[in-house]
Order: sequence, then C-alpha cells, then structure tokens
Amino acid sequence: MWIAITHIIGAVLASCLLIMASLIIGVWIKKRVIVAELQAISIQLGVAVEDLEDHANVDRALLFMADRYSNDRLSNRLSDLFGLLQTALDWLVFIVQIGILVGVIWSAATGSVGEASNAWSIPAISLLLWIERMLLMAACRVLTGRYPSQAKECRKKLSELLRAKKQQSAHVYT
Repeated sequence: MWIAITHIIGAVLASCLLIMASLIIGVWIKKRVIVAELQAISIQLGVAVEDLEDHANVDRALLFMADRYSNDRLSNRLSDLFGLLQTALDWLVFIVQIGILVGVIWSAATGSVGEASNAWSIPAISLLLWIERMLLMAACRVLTGRYPSQAKECRKKLSELLRAKKQQSAHVYT
C-alpha cells in the first residue's frame, strides 16, 4: 500500500513541478511579448520606448493599438481562436488527469496496488500538454504574427486604459 501512495504522491508532485515550470516560462514569454510590442509601437510612431508614456504620445499609441488589434483583422480573429482552442484543450487535459488520478486512487484502494504506477501517466500528460502548448503557440505566431489570445488580451487592456483615461478626465473637470 505504501508503494501505491508513493507512486501517487510522486506523480502528483512531478506534475505540479511541470505545471510550475510551464507557468514560469509563460510569464517569461509574456514579458518578452510586452517588450516586443512596446518596441513595435515606438518604431511605428517614431518615438523612443521611454517616451511612449508622455501625454502627447499616449493617444497616438492607443490609436495604433486599436487599429493593430482590431476585431476586423483576420489575424486577430485567428489569434483569438487559437487562444480558445488552447483553453479548451487545457480544460480537457485537466479533466483527463483528474480522471486518471481518481481511477488510480480507486484502483489502489480496492486492492490493485500494482495499478498505482499508472499515476505516472499524469506528469507524462502534463509534459505532452506543455509540448502541445509550445507547438500551438508557434503555429499561431507563424500564421498570425501573434500569440494565442494576444489580440483579445490587448483589446481588454486597451478598454481598461480608455476607461481609466475617461475617469481621469472626468475627475479633472469636476
């Protein structure tokens, strides 16, 4: 029984480590994307990255971003579709992993201790999901010039910036 518990706990811990590593890599990629986008905006507007926060350049940058990430562009719609596909696959794989874990625990609890080694398929699935994410991200980048859901995230941030700017303007005039 202890061997079964060790297999299950080890597999869950290995899976958690893989997930944490993929999250760290995801944060690193997101930071690189932000830097690249700021550079692209500064090149397009002909100003230094540091000068993008000046009031004179903010409106131009917002207009540029609104045009670049518009729903009217096919590349942005495809980026959003890739993001939706990625989210659906993430949830599907998560449900499969939970099902495998429950099945292994049930099997070990009912006497088939040898089946507990099947718990190691959980980190294997996590690794395959990470590889799939990287391939899907690369395909989206090649096809659209964007990462999955990048356009949607930018439109959301743009909306928040415009809302904050409007509220700031309302406070100035009151």
